[in-house]
Order: sequence, then C-alpha cells, then structure tokens
Amino acid sequence: MEGARQAGGRGWLLWDPRVKYTGEALVSAQPVYPPQLNGQVLVLEYHLIGEPEDRWQRTPANFRADLERLWAEGYYPVNLRDLAAGDLGMVPAGKRPVVLTFDDS
Repeated sequence: MEGARQAGGRGWLLWDPRVKYTGEALVSAQPVYPPQLNGQVLVLEYHLIGEPEDRWQRTPANFRADLERLWAEGYYPVNLRDLAAGDLGMVPAGKRPVVLTFDDS
C-alpha cells in the first residue's frame, strides 16, 4: 500500500496480500499532463503543405515532425467545431486538446 501512496495513488486499489506493490510498478509509462485550468486550447494555423519550406509553406517532412512532437508532448487533435461547441469530451484523460487549421488550402 505504501507503494501506491508514493506513486500518488488517491483512489481505490484492489489489493492482493501475496503481491509486493512498488511505486515504480504503479506509475504509468505514459506521461499525464495536467488540464488547462484556464480553458485555453492551442490552435495552430497552417497555410500550405509543400516544397520548399518558406514563410507560408511547411514541407511535408516538417509538418509530420510537428505532428509527432505534438503527440509526444501529450496533445490530442480535436475538431474546431467541437471546440466551439465546448464539447471536448473525446480528449482522453491526461491529454491536452489541439486544433489544427488550414488557411489558403
């Protein structure tokens, strides 16, 4: 039980007295990000995807790198309509919403 407390467990835990629980075993391998308490949601605007990279155009490779970084940092893509409607219930716990928009496409 001490391992659960050390890992920050505050809820119910099914306990088996034959098992030695450790904090390391109870910590999720996936990072959990705190919610945006101020209600802000990251909105990124892209213009064009193509070659070459310039002020208004992102290369496909760099766009992919952007998406991979967002995912690695715990962002979860949502639709702008859902954000406007205040419906972000599809965002998994521990993830942060991000909206991608495309102008001039």
